[in-house]
Amino acid sequence: MAVAVQQGAGLAPVPVHPASPSGQSARLGFERVELLLTTANNLLAEARLIEADALFREILALYPDDLRGLLGLASARERIGDTEGSIELLDRLEELAPDNPAVICNLIFSHDRRIDSTLEDSYKLRRRFNDLLKKPLRPHANNRAPERKLRIGYVSGDFRHHSAVTVFGAMVLKHDREQFETYCYSSAAQGDAITDRLRAGVTAWRDISIWSDDRLEQQIRDDAIDILVDLSGHSNGNRMPLFARKPAPVQVTGWGYITGTGLDTIDYIFADADTIRPGEEQWYAEEVVRLPRIVSYWPADGEQVGPVAPSPYLANGFLTYGVMNRLGKIRPEVIGLWARILQAVPDARLIVKAAGLDDEASRLWLQNVFHDHGADLSRLQFRGVTSHADHLKVFNEIDVNLDPWPDGGGVTTLDATWMGVPSVTFPYRQIASRLTGSFNNELGLPFLNATSPDEYVERAVALNTQRHELSHVRGLMRDVLKASILCDHESYARHVEDAYRTMWRKWCAS
Repeated sequence: MAVAVQQGAGLAPVPVHPASPSGQSARLGFERVELLLTTANNLLAEARLIEADALFREILALYPDDLRGLLGLASARERIGDTEGSIELLDRLEELAPDNPAVICNLIFSHDRRIDSTLEDSYKLRRRFNDLLKKPLRPHANNRAPERKLRIGYVSGDFRHHSAVTVFGAMVLKHDREQFETYCYSSAAQGDAITDRLRAGVTAWRDISIWSDDRLEQQIRDDAIDILVDLSGHSNGNRMPLFARKPAPVQVTGWGYITGTGLDTIDYIFADADTIRPGEEQWYAEEVVRLPRIVSYWPADGEQVGPVAPSPYLANGFLTYGVMNRLGKIRPEVIGLWARILQAVPDARLIVKAAGLDDEASRLWLQNVFHDHGADLSRLQFRGVTSHADHLKVFNEIDVNLDPWPDGGGVTTLDATWMGVPSVTFPYRQIASRLTGSFNNELGLPFLNATSPDEYVERAVALNTQRHELSHVRGLMRDVLKASILCDHESYARHVEDAYRTMWRKWCAS
């Protein structure tokens, strides 16, 4: 969830609940709620979601208007898959703090996952966010020569081992050094081997994890950045208030969380024709720039995850479906569809793997939801966190990946493809629901894109009678993915650079 309230995040922090008593009792009351909040947030970080949910409720029973308690419970509900419950809490937060951009940012993140939310709804909410951040802008002194070498700045909290870096990391490293200099502004508090690899491959690296927006804006201006690129959108670790100041003459959002920012100061959004369809441009504050595909995939090392395994049904004698997305995407509505698939394919199995399922309380909660929708629990397996390589190897046990709905997969779908597993999906209103459909179209698998929930079930069921074809496709998928624009990082970077140059020429001529 987009809880962008950490030190240096730029968004106004959620205010501390004022203890109403005076003197010693006030101090003790304040210390108690601080201790409870720390404990609840630690439980949330450990994916002990049901315990965190219960403790946040205890806090709110004592302090009903504690904004951090409301935000924490909203985050817990969203991560459990209760989007509507999360939005109700965020609506309450909005009543208490209507002018706090952090609250609206979180509300945007949850609304993007709401089944009945339209593109117009999302746009209006983002424009409210924009209005809260509006301020006078400073002019730019950048050299207006249209064909000179450009300085590109990338801002993200995910320059580390994170799903987001999987869809922009390789592209950042492939820029033409004769034409572009790359600057990375990292708000990640800690780094890892991925961080080191990125740092070594760019022109300059700035650790901005504790920087204020004032300091960061000045640094970007001192670096003479020509095009500044947001890689976080409204997800955690974003620096939206910084982009609202427009420290660079041209600003773009893309890749990390591509749903539109709503900011007047971000000029362009990267997408493709499947994720932002022709005719939908009116619902984006940014000008839509379509690339061949919405992301570029940085796959896992084939030596670490091994070759594509044979179809598991060959040894099992039955089809195994799989869901490997985060727990917050596994919502009751889509669980109902998966239960229908299992009922229609009586010998099939389903593997569900997500962070949080190591926790017994969270696992039992999810099992009860499946049971309530008529699923036979003896045919389900629930698995928790493993190493990344071991996570990908679980796809060796899966014949068909079931994309969640309406909050679909992105990196999970690409990982499944890398391991030879095709994905059934239902592209819907939200960009997040359309990523898998975009990948399927690129890979020549459009028949796996449903047009309704019923058709989603039908297509997943039909694959049970097409096992031979599944096995054939499985053997081809990694090579097809390698040969596509999704993994052709050099070609993808050239498309991006052509877009940057066009943007820059337009600014120079303005």
